Amino acid sequence: MAPEFGKPIHQLPLIPANVLKKHRVHEPLDTRFRSAARLLQALWRTDRGLPIGSYVNEDGKRRKLGSRISQAAGRAGGNFLTPEIAQTARRETAYREIGALIDAERLATNLLSSMPLTFNLLAPWGHSLERASSYLIELLPTFTGAAHQLLFEHSPGRGNPKFTADHTR
Repeated sequence: MAPEFGKPIHQLPLIPANVLKKHRVHEPLDTRFRSAARLLQALWRTDRGLPIGSYVNEDGKRRKLGSRISQAAGRAGGNFLTPEIAQTARRETAYREIGALIDAERLATNLLSSMPLTFNLLAPWGHSLERASSYLIELLPTFTGAAHQLLFEHSPGRGNPKFTADHTR
């Protein structure tokens, strides 16, 4: 029986393997959540006319995967919601701190990665620091300052011997 309109769904749908295969996102080890997310990303990619990308599997073979975009589409900023966000991601990648955990290929081509999600969500804050300040005040009522800049993968203690000294903090 289908869920009633307006009622919350407490479990993700079981997506048939033939549907996942049709969209080139069938990964047998994926969880139910990951299968649904991968399918949604493939549909998003298709709706935008972005060419399918690929990855190298554990056997060293390159294979197409619907939740990836091509290298060319990635270089053109296809993994980002606006050209401004893509430019911010390119700049932050080029000027990242030593030890920053930005994987440029994953950022550009993997539609399921949290890296592009972070830029898509937060980069617009850096484009308007006044708006970022108002968001912070709304999210954190005790915040009384103002945003002065937005940094990605930044840590003032990175490489400090008091912490890990290995540039990961």
